[in-house]
Amino acid sequence: MPFPGGAAAKFGQRYEGLWTVLCMAEVMDERSHAICLEPPGDEGEGVEFVLRQEGRQEYWQVKRQQTDKGRWTIDDLSANGVLVSSRAKLRDPSAEYVFASTHAAFEIEELADRARRVSSWSEFESQSLTADVQRR
Repeated sequence: MPFPGGAAAKFGQRYEGLWTVLCMAEVMDERSHAICLEPPGDEGEGVEFVLRQEGRQEYWQVKRQQTDKGRWTIDDLSANGVLVSSRAKLRDPSAEYVFASTHAAFEIEELADRARRVSSWSEFESQSLTADVQRR
């Protein structure tokens, strides 16, 4: 577990920078149209950058790690504003939201996997949200 502050903050910024450079390379390789770093206004709220592709946008939130836990729970993501931000961005059906971290967001990963296996919200709700933690 890293020490808080100083060095950890620098490593976090470096991690974010590496993801940014990787996505810039996608633009240079013409796999994406453009990248906009911390866009002004509502579009940039809660994201590091927006990667624009054919007919869609990817909103990126990058957090190196969850220092004291080694994983991201739904409660942690909520406390860090990730869920509010992702929900706002995903109102646009052409949008995708990417959360990049060295630590897994295992609960979100499980819910996303379950969502891919069903064909409707009602099916997802009745079959995939059976435990209290998932429903919450």
